[in-house]
Amino acid sequence: MKERPNSTEPCNIQPCTKWVTDAWEECTVPCGGGVKHRIVKCVNEESKTVEDRRFCEAKTRPAALQNCNQHKCKNNKAPSCIKDSLSTRFCEKLKLLGRCSLITIQKQCCLTCLSSYQTLDSR
Repeated sequence: MKERPNSTEPCNIQPCTKWVTDAWEECTVPCGGGVKHRIVKCVNEESKTVEDRRFCEAKTRPAALQNCNQHKCKNNKAPSCIKDSLSTRFCEKLKLLGRCSLITIQKQCCLTCLSSYQTLDSR
């Protein structure tokens, strides 16, 4: 006696997915042309778990990188700045760490950070 074939068969076993983006990170520079990043991941719509990106390939992936602060830097970024309020050595370290984009650091290390913006402006 022959075995009867199944009347139903599973299909579309691929998970339902969509691209999900995190918020944009802060721009890399306050002026002169920088970039900002965000995390883009493929997420299972039912379980909310991250899936391999190949499951989202049918949909257009949102950008993970974007230009920002494209305006020119002004030479008078801190017009009342005469000297750094923190030690020059400490301000130089903060500058190397890329912290001059933070307003509080710009105020406390105005001379050191101002020189980095003038360098950016002269490119």
